[in-house]
Amino acid sequence: MKKIITPKQIQREVAEYYCDFTGKLMNKGCGPAATVVIHCGYESRRDCNQYELHLSDEGLEELMRMLRLRMFPRKMADSGRDVGIDGESDGPVLPGPEDSMTYHELLHEIKLPTPAENDSKT
Repeated sequence: MKKIITPKQIQREVAEYYCDFTGKLMNKGCGPAATVVIHCGYESRRDCNQYELHLSDEGLEELMRMLRLRMFPRKMADSGRDVGIDGESDGPVLPGPEDSMTYHELLHEIKLPTPAENDSKT
């Protein structure tokens, strides 16, 4: 028999989220603007790995531009689906600003870090 003398104290976790692209602190207490999860399947060279990125709006827009550039001329809206509260598709995805950009505009908008910025992060 187990008799609890002192109840276990449960503390709510408090976390700060930083954007994995910009490094900036995001909405305190609200969590990230976007979370990108990549699951690697059985046939992948990264079998059973999972990556989770926490992104600010700025970081998300940058990622969307990079993806759009890589899959040009296809549009991001062609690869997405609008998910409602119930988890079911509510229709087509609204196109983001990256879908109306030309290849050269996308290339110009992508912010690649300089070697000096990379060195300061380590």
